[in-house]
Amino acid sequence: MGKKKHVAHERSVKQTELAERRFKVARLHVLGNFTHEQIAGVVGVSPQTVATDLAAIRNMWIEEAKADIAALRAREYGEVRQMEAEASLMYMETKKAAWLRLRLKIKERAAKLMGLDLPSTLRVEAELAGHGPDVLVEKLRKLSLEQLSRLIELASSAPERLLEAPDVD
Repeated sequence: MGKKKHVAHERSVKQTELAERRFKVARLHVLGNFTHEQIAGVVGVSPQTVATDLAAIRNMWIEEAKADIAALRAREYGEVRQMEAEASLMYMETKKAAWLRLRLKIKERAAKLMGLDLPSTLRVEAELAGHGPDVLVEKLRKLSLEQLSRLIELASSAPERLLEAPDVD
């Protein structure tokens, strides 16, 4: 084997070993609810390595969740755009104002899906909570995937309760 192929092969082996170890670490963390020290003992690495692996795993999960959300948002946006086109056609055929009102509601939904109302929402919530938007964004970055999921559920089901949500530091 040439030197470049050997280096590429070694890198591939190390990446595979890293992926396998992180899979074990994640499994023990999620399914077994073990401490870093316990996981380190089972896997044969230091607790610091476990912490590093869990941080990398959490980042990977967040990126996967973002991709899933982006795909869902794209599909939903496509459906909303189709509904808007149909409402527009119905208005053109019937000239009934109800179709224009429906189209306006659909456009509002599209704006929410695209996040066009997010900056003002964050600013108002930040002011109500006594923080600037940068503080809120930093707090959101510190949340675990489970905490983010609960926050998303809360925002979807009862947005008025977001201000009651416990502070996360």
